[in-house]
Amino acid sequence: MAPRKVAYGRYWMEIPQHSMKGIMKIAFIVEFPTQFEVPFYQYVNERLKAESLRLKAEGGRRKAEGGRQKAEGGRQKAMGFDSSFDSSFDSAQEDMAQEDRLVQGRVDLSSCRGDGDFEFHVIYNYTDQQDYHDVELGKEVGWGFNLYEGYRYFIADKKDIIRSVSDLLDREKYDFIILNGYKNTYQGLAEACKGRNIPIALRIDAVGYHLSPLRFLLRRLYLPYAYRHFDHFFAVGSETRKYLRRLGIADKRIHYFSYATDDAWFAKQSQDREAIQSIKAQWGIKAEKIILSVAKFVPRESPWDLIKAFIALNDPSLALVLVGDGAERTDLENFTQPYPHLAIHFTGYVPYPQLPFYYGMSTIFVHPAQHEPWGVSVQEALACGCTVIASDKVGAAVDLIQEGANGFIYPYGNSSALSSQIIQCLDLTESILKSSTDAILKKWNYAAMWEEIQQAAINCTRK
Repeated sequence: MAPRKVAYGRYWMEIPQHSMKGIMKIAFIVEFPTQFEVPFYQYVNERLKAESLRLKAEGGRRKAEGGRQKAEGGRQKAMGFDSSFDSSFDSAQEDMAQEDRLVQGRVDLSSCRGDGDFEFHVIYNYTDQQDYHDVELGKEVGWGFNLYEGYRYFIADKKDIIRSVSDLLDREKYDFIILNGYKNTYQGLAEACKGRNIPIALRIDAVGYHLSPLRFLLRRLYLPYAYRHFDHFFAVGSETRKYLRRLGIADKRIHYFSYATDDAWFAKQSQDREAIQSIKAQWGIKAEKIILSVAKFVPRESPWDLIKAFIALNDPSLALVLVGDGAERTDLENFTQPYPHLAIHFTGYVPYPQLPFYYGMSTIFVHPAQHEPWGVSVQEALACGCTVIASDKVGAAVDLIQEGANGFIYPYGNSSALSSQIIQCLDLTESILKSSTDAILKKWNYAAMWEEIQQAAINCTRK
């Protein structure tokens, strides 16, 4: 559909017709649902439904107002007055005000268009609706709630992904597509979208800090070709954004779409004192100050730094709770055996719905990962009121931790530095912790990520 030209000062801007009226349809193509992504889909769906109801109510109000004005016009006409000029002038002023909001650069989404102008669908291209098998944990993982309700989704035939997704593209007539990858099960989907002239974005969580100069050079040479079909990119955080810039991708082509968490739900659940007391009784935890880690016990995430730092503190008044499982669990447990006077608890795998209780009972959360492009547990812990320490190999740390206010970042592998930061965390002011965390999470919550998606969609379809 041909774009509409809108005057703004001495400039003319081309705005796609569906950004001024009608519905912009967005689809996110991802392999399977996860426990922290599905609540975001549900959030968007509820927000779109609420806006739709608001618009219907507003339409009824306008209709009633129109009837009132018509009656008033008839009354004034009978008295010899003509109100048509005033109403035409008011209408023209309203149109000018609407178009003035379409400024160069960032569109003011709150006034330019509402949620009622969007649809958001999820397309799963590699799921059979069974529990997810986590390779690193080596087990089937059930998330504890229904991942297939509360939002609109489609499941592609994973035996013929290209044909199945192509049929959906033809039927649904999407305006903007986000792919969660470009290789393996996503192979050929970018071409399918471009063949239908659908703007397409790639969501990516890669970072560059672990790459040698040679490996990065090879990526710098190859990836621009691999990314040639993509109009736009979604970075999960600023470390990924930095990586994309180093690859030569212009900043105007990058927005954020992080692995955001349901902060409100975590905060509420973490206040369940009865559940927390039950867990403390289950594990025989008597300490008031608890240090928590939630990780997979594999080389990429195993909490070796944390265990060494805790042992070095040698403080029996503290408790260390290690939630997780994996191939290195036995080695980790054996390492702690010589220190029976220290309260170190291995809980094993904990179902997702129970995690807020563990965060809620903890004072400090530590994520000592060797390589973690984002790290949803950092945001989960902050939402529950924990002070957070993360290694400098955790992407979320850069965006979510304000050092000295709501946590610290330590050099991976330096357990002495981690010990020192644990002591500092115990002295942080609670009010500063809360205010800094609240301000930061507002920039990375569901509302912020949905706005980033809307903005990217508008920018891409404006071209």
